[in-house]
Amino acid sequence: MFLTITLNKLQMKFTYLMIFLCVSVYSQKSIKITYEQLTSFRDGFFEGLPDSSREQTKKAMTSPMTFELFNNDKISLFKSAEVKDILIPSTEPSQAGVIDRGTVLKLPEVWIMKDFKTEKTFAKRNIEEKNYYIQESFRKEEFIFTNEQKIIESFKCKMAYSLPKNKPNDTIKYWYTDEIPIFDGPYYTVGIPGLILKYERKNRVVYATKIEFFDKIITIDGLTKNIPIVTQKEFEIIKEKNTEPKSYTDENGREIKTSTQVIKP
Repeated sequence: MFLTITLNKLQMKFTYLMIFLCVSVYSQKSIKITYEQLTSFRDGFFEGLPDSSREQTKKAMTSPMTFELFNNDKISLFKSAEVKDILIPSTEPSQAGVIDRGTVLKLPEVWIMKDFKTEKTFAKRNIEEKNYYIQESFRKEEFIFTNEQKIIESFKCKMAYSLPKNKPNDTIKYWYTDEIPIFDGPYYTVGIPGLILKYERKNRVVYATKIEFFDKIITIDGLTKNIPIVTQKEFEIIKEKNTEPKSYTDENGREIKTSTQVIKP
């Protein structure tokens, strides 16, 4: 009898503790999640780059990148924590009348805002030092929910996956927890019943490293009025025009030529 009573008391204490923790999490009004991303590239991917910049480019693009997700239940913002252009000096000898100033590596800067009221997404992109917002409706994806589970950052997570229509061989896995009642995650994903703590696909893994709760509604910067809003199709036209080779004469009368090489995983 004594053993039975002791177990019951322990069970009651444990139950109360779990209820307290759940209520504490549910009462939070805003959340911030820090993620890290690792990107992999196919064999021979960097072979097309100049010898002088190949290794430094490879190191920069395969190093972990840090992102932050802010959510106040009305809007959310997924963005790069900090992105800086990398100047890779040229090791090629100068030729008569030609000075090789090296390569400027522009790592992608991510800024994606979701408006849960209007179900619109705005992605900020930069071309030639000018910003644009690409607007689109929430993407409707088909998810397959599984019984797989694992613990991430002390939260019990379930796994769902999807098969992108434009990349049917690239299965995307979403590890999410319904212990945090926020339907959000990295990039454009919506529709998963919980907070995504790990996102896996063929060449990219994004995983949570820190979760912060706030008992007040945090302010998330919205759209800047002087930045034009365009569709994805309009943006592609602008991008194509701006990646064409350019030449101009500087203040010293020297002819400057620039070219752009887009690198995709």
